[in-house]
Amino acid sequence: MIGYTTNSMKKLSVVIFLFLSVTCYSQTVRYVSKSGSNEFPYLTWETAGTSVKTVVDIAESGDTLFIAPGEYIDTLDIYKDLTIIGSGMEETLIHSEYSRKVVINLHAKLNISNLSVACNEDFPYLSDSYAIFQQGAYDLNVKNCFFKVLSSGLKRRAGGRIKVEDSFFMISSGNAIYFIDASPTKWDTVRGCVFYAEKFAGTSAVNLGVNNLLFEDNITLKSIRYGIHGIGSDSVIIRNNILGGEVSGVNLIFNYDYAEITNNIIHNGFSSNCTGIFIGNSPDLRVHNNVIYNFNESLELRNEVSYDIDYNCLFDIEDGISDTVQMGENNLYVNPMFNRMPTGDEAADEFDLRLQLYSPLIDSGHPEIKDKDNSRSDIGLYGGPYGMVYSYEDLPPEIPVELEHNEINSNLFTVEWKSNTESDLAGYKIYMGNNEGFVPSANTLLSAVDTNYYEHIGLIEENSYIKVSAYDEQGNESETGEVISIIVTGGVGGKVEKGYEYRLYQNYPNPFNPETKIRFSLKEESQVTIKIFDIRGELIKKEKEKLYPAGCHEIGLNLTEFASGIYIVTLQVEQNGKPLFVDSKKITLLK
Repeated sequence: MIGYTTNSMKKLSVVIFLFLSVTCYSQTVRYVSKSGSNEFPYLTWETAGTSVKTVVDIAESGDTLFIAPGEYIDTLDIYKDLTIIGSGMEETLIHSEYSRKVVINLHAKLNISNLSVACNEDFPYLSDSYAIFQQGAYDLNVKNCFFKVLSSGLKRRAGGRIKVEDSFFMISSGNAIYFIDASPTKWDTVRGCVFYAEKFAGTSAVNLGVNNLLFEDNITLKSIRYGIHGIGSDSVIIRNNILGGEVSGVNLIFNYDYAEITNNIIHNGFSSNCTGIFIGNSPDLRVHNNVIYNFNESLELRNEVSYDIDYNCLFDIEDGISDTVQMGENNLYVNPMFNRMPTGDEAADEFDLRLQLYSPLIDSGHPEIKDKDNSRSDIGLYGGPYGMVYSYEDLPPEIPVELEHNEINSNLFTVEWKSNTESDLAGYKIYMGNNEGFVPSANTLLSAVDTNYYEHIGLIEENSYIKVSAYDEQGNESETGEVISIIVTGGVGGKVEKGYEYRLYQNYPNPFNPETKIRFSLKEESQVTIKIFDIRGELIKKEKEKLYPAGCHEIGLNLTEFASGIYIVTLQVEQNGKPLFVDSKKITLLK
């Protein structure tokens, strides 16, 4: 239930004052409020209608409706040009009544802003439900709205232009915005929006019919099957977006007179079989200045396609590029060096996709495309004329991960780790201390190497612990991460064997849907119990207790039956009934 406060009404009063101050019109302003007296013609807050439908039905073409905070169970059929303004997407909700599939049936021009629209969740079998269904050649302008629906947020049958800005879409299936047809002379615009699917079910942020589309400055989150799915369009411009797709970031299937894909971040949302960009047929295709990463294939083209694919960054692509694609000579196959690279261990709002000072993507974009400061464009999200001017930071390398050491004897041990890929990487520092919590310093520095492998020759006289950092050419040094323990079992000069610490690692991927991996290490053979709690601390799942040997272990976790949210995974380690170790990590389920 959405409630409202005195502050909410004050904010809405300011909105109305500004609206009346800058708008010249001859039509009427009408009001909707739960606390109104419901007196026709609803011209003040005191006499406001208590139902949105009541006021819509009597309104004249050109009228403006202001809606106070609250939840309104209404289904609207709009046949006159209207402007509808709520008091905020978190405060004003229009909810479909009973089993109606469509909240707003649109047969006229509509400007709608500052509210939420939701279909009735009590009837999940209504798979083809829509928040707004535009059913004719009428323009629809949407700003600062939230849509929660089972099928599509906005659907257009034919004709009018749609412009959507600064809005949020949460869908269960289907498409957040579904363009069936449009006038060939008009351009639709989707700008500044966030798209999120509750589950992986054939969803798309935008499904194109025949129309011209500008898709700019948007974000598609996990479980979206396709960032953009096109089945035929006149022209499409896709720029400066973060496009995550379980199958494809951009999927344009049939005929496009013109397709421009520039300055996007296109990444995989944890699917095992996925392609960054799939193009079926386009007489004029231009793909420039994009970062495409973490896919099986980065690009796949079909049929007769005339294309220019150059000045992009491709990183962490498992199978490379489809053999149907001829790439330009100026694409880069390097670590883009974001301030904070999106990984499975971080929430979406923790990404920082600005480039670091020594990123190879700076000034490496298409030479005919300029940044906002008129310099040669950067590759990536903030490059190009529609990007952002910012200061580049000189940050340390990423922390070395996946530390391992091989079987050793009293005079030799080897340590290796996953190689860092920063362009300004200088090498690694290996530290050794006599306890797990030792602080790396000049006194504990064992060696500096320029490879991801270290071989130590010398007698090991006591238990020791190894940590590794990375440093760059400017002298910036990363923190150390994982710890390797070297355990002496036979005294001085005796046998040395591989050792581990008790540790619970962050799950991967995270966020996840619905499966993730829980990794932990044990110093000795121990009884292990893994429990999952919800954010309120209630136990929701318990993995079967099991005896594990010393070493690193990984188990799968499936939360199919649970809703999206933050959960707590707890590792409990016992030996002969005696507690040895307990640790917990937050995990995020995003369906």
